[in-house]
Amino acid sequence: MLYMHREQAGLTGDLNPKVKVRKLSDESCTHADIVVHKTKEEREPVLQDALKRWLAACTHLNAKSVIGVQRECAPGGLDKLNLLADVFRGIAPSTSLKRVDAVEKMCKIFGIGVFPPDEAEMHKFCVSERNLDAPPSKLRSFMEAIKFCRRFLSMDRLGIVVNSRRCVGTTSSDVPHVVAQAEPLKIEELRLLHNVLQTGSQWGKVFAGAILFATYFISRRAYLMHADHIVVDRDDGQTIAFLEALTSNHIRLRKLFTGCKEVNKGRKVPTHSCKASCLSYCAKFGPDAVTRLQLGYHTSGDSGLHMVRTYSRDSLAEPLAELVSVLTDIRLMRFKPDCTRSGRFSAPLDASVPVIARPMPPQGREVKAGD
Repeated sequence: MLYMHREQAGLTGDLNPKVKVRKLSDESCTHADIVVHKTKEEREPVLQDALKRWLAACTHLNAKSVIGVQRECAPGGLDKLNLLADVFRGIAPSTSLKRVDAVEKMCKIFGIGVFPPDEAEMHKFCVSERNLDAPPSKLRSFMEAIKFCRRFLSMDRLGIVVNSRRCVGTTSSDVPHVVAQAEPLKIEELRLLHNVLQTGSQWGKVFAGAILFATYFISRRAYLMHADHIVVDRDDGQTIAFLEALTSNHIRLRKLFTGCKEVNKGRKVPTHSCKASCLSYCAKFGPDAVTRLQLGYHTSGDSGLHMVRTYSRDSLAEPLAELVSVLTDIRLMRFKPDCTRSGRFSAPLDASVPVIARPMPPQGREVKAGD
């Protein structure tokens, strides 16, 4: 479940009236420039292509594998296609095509009936590809295909390959590189989004609203794509306090900040920045790691928070209060997350308002995040 508090919409305000906000015109950007959307009719040929290629690839798999036995039990060609459609249901056709590309290459090298390979065979294959100057990204695609087959084709024996340190090691480059993570949105960028929401074109308002919705919900775009019901939480005065989304194709966010003709080369701001933003603010402000795990929806796995979520009935009550506190201090300019560590906290504009910002408390325990 995803939440947004009404106070989070108050970041624009009149706190910095000198800031000039860029207003996008319909001539500079259009909906088609920003959002790539494929209809069901456009996706269907890609899906059918993926299924047919997987059907051909399955003829090269070990006949004793789970998918091999299931395939033999399907009497006709249409039955076999329906089998694969059920196996891959819910997976994007483009992802399915990407994985079958790698599987076809491996089946060609390993030979008929050998796939899935054992750990030694997979390592030998990766080393051979590396010796042929295959880039690390291509080798990673083979390992991703192995993970895909393990999960969706019930090839449990591939668990050893997936966890093999030497197989994984072949996919890494010897040249050190900096991990390019999605950057959190700056406060001025949030103010710009709020301005577009109030004064922009019709499609701009919808787009800016969706990005703000995802940001304050600490959400990936995929979460919003699967949200099918919104619950409105009102306080005693019937004022909307929280929104709760019950969850059951490509956006270029930078265009909203830089315009269609410009490219912001200095920052990496994809839509994943929506999830990173509030979590980054909280990390700089002070809420502990457990609070941030809950806000980021990492309460499964071995973190111990699954039980907390199950039995508290409202496990996000405290984390949401912490998030509201962070955003309130940003709105009142007592906390400036875009500044360096030495300049993030400042005295309140109103001396009568107590400063509630505090440094990160020491952690006395280790917390692990589940996926």
